[in-house]
Amino acid sequence: MSDQLWTSIDQLCFIDVESKALPHTRGTPDESVVTSGAYRYRRGARVVMIQHAIGNAVPTVSAFPDFDITRKFLWSPGSIPDDLWAFHQRALRGEAWYVAWNMTFDRLMLNTIDGCEIRPDMTIDVMAQGLASNSPGTLEGASRFVGRHGKQQDGKNLIGLFSNADGWHDLTTFHPHGAEHSWVGEPGAKPNTHAIEWERFKSYGAQDIDELRAVFQATRPLPRREWEEYWVSERINDRGMGVDVDFCYRADLIAEANKRRLGIQLKALTGGKITAPTQRERIANWLYDNCPSPEARDTLVKVWADIEDGAEDDDQLVPAKLSVAEDNLNKYLTFYRNLDEAEGLTDEEFDLLQIAEARSFGASATPAKFGKIVDQHDEGRLKGQYRFNGAQQTGRFSSVGVQIHNLIRASLTDKDHPGREVEVIDFIHQLEID
Repeated sequence: MSDQLWTSIDQLCFIDVESKALPHTRGTPDESVVTSGAYRYRRGARVVMIQHAIGNAVPTVSAFPDFDITRKFLWSPGSIPDDLWAFHQRALRGEAWYVAWNMTFDRLMLNTIDGCEIRPDMTIDVMAQGLASNSPGTLEGASRFVGRHGKQQDGKNLIGLFSNADGWHDLTTFHPHGAEHSWVGEPGAKPNTHAIEWERFKSYGAQDIDELRAVFQATRPLPRREWEEYWVSERINDRGMGVDVDFCYRADLIAEANKRRLGIQLKALTGGKITAPTQRERIANWLYDNCPSPEARDTLVKVWADIEDGAEDDDQLVPAKLSVAEDNLNKYLTFYRNLDEAEGLTDEEFDLLQIAEARSFGASATPAKFGKIVDQHDEGRLKGQYRFNGAQQTGRFSSVGVQIHNLIRASLTDKDHPGREVEVIDFIHQLEID
């Protein structure tokens, strides 16, 4: 078997879809693919435009004439071009492949069409190939990376008009001849109510195919074995991992309540100078400037600088950069906890300890993951969390969505409380939620 997946450009169909979120569906309340992730988003969205080009052919755009929500874009010879239907049969037999940027989204959306089945092993992801060549992670960036002019300028605004559940208001876009103008989008904008903008949207889709193909041809082709690994990773993404959605929902409410509590506490302790545990620079400066102990202050210094150029005396060094990163903050906390145990703290020192603890407990990104899990789960499973070739050039996977690669490592359990995690989980499950 050849190490090259494809031998002729005619075995490839460069494809992209545009979708529309629909209200009152099983999608998330805001119907946003950014917050809900592709797997959940597809349940509350429809494909409204398919643009494709087989080999080096001129891109073809197949688009809805209206947004009648009862209509479905049927994958059949009567609803799409004959060449695309014929290509699909070749792809089903393993003789051809669909090519897209961030293929997962396009594959999932195309699979919502009646009669369509695109398996992972029928696909190639140009984003994965581009990242292996150190290109940016967006089609816009990758296009410019290979020496082209990027995507159509008004594309983002047109997506906002036609793809969101209710369209955009006070929208600024670009005239076909380059003159910028503004207009107000109506809720539920449709091709028949915004014909000029719809034609611009179609041209945007066609240009995306040209840029997609150019990036694919300008970056290093991946061998068959790497695409086989990609297909396995996509099957893993499709299967996902089970999550306790009720627990995550409750934990998210607790985390948000704790964040508000810490914000109120910090505001009171600092006279309004600090209002949230995430305000890293403000907290670092406060803990340093108000600390009476040189030893404790030094734990927060990340970079020293000379008072005068050429100064060699350590007494002439001043902090150039402070840090409340985990290591620095833990040393600061340890100093004051040990001091408290040995001889007690003054009121001012105790305030500093409380502020440092609020930063330590309240600035973690981990609690926010509970809310993301609630937003992105697909019927109790968290899917699409791994990005193939996500780390440029190294070939290492990266994590998207909830970032499950970066879960907290700290444990509540110790020798005196061996079952503390279980107790906390039971406690959260038993809470009465208003």
